[in-house]
Amino acid sequence: MRTTERAQDLGEVFTPDIVVADMLSLLGDAANDPTMSVLEPSCGNGNFLVKVLENRLRVLENKTRHEESRGIAFIKCATLIYGVDIDASNVLECRARLTDVFKSFLGVFPSSLSEKLAKSASGVFESNIRQGDSLNSADSIVLTEYTMVDRENFRRVPFFLEEPERDLFFVEPAALENRHYLELHN
Repeated sequence: MRTTERAQDLGEVFTPDIVVADMLSLLGDAANDPTMSVLEPSCGNGNFLVKVLENRLRVLENKTRHEESRGIAFIKCATLIYGVDIDASNVLECRARLTDVFKSFLGVFPSSLSEKLAKSASGVFESNIRQGDSLNSADSIVLTEYTMVDRENFRRVPFFLEEPERDLFFVEPAALENRHYLELHN
């Protein structure tokens, strides 16, 4: 599909990096706070989310020195990034870009740990960068909330972007098992 057709059919317009940076600067410290959730309801290929993740990982990189603490902090940061796009190819590209950014911050880790962290982050992005129509059917988009239950494990709770109508035929999303921070890809 050509760019003009995509813009007409999907309302797709990619935000230039300079505009992304300017818009994020308007949010001040909140944009770079690695403990805050961020949702981009029409994320495209991830221009905003990539910049947010880069900025937040940079903050964590400067704050955490201990290898294990840094790895956990990086994963916690990844679990707070949410995105939705109507186009499947954009979703795949966004996930890949976020994973690449995440990997670019893993240079201080031994390669075996680095691989596990990257794989875990990729699993998080797969669960929280979703294809869907956030304007017309947000009640069918399921994301995952990750909450630390102890020093190394996350509780994973599926939730809808918008609460659906619960009628006789409604089926709740299946409960998910708690997982170690290096095993969030399962």
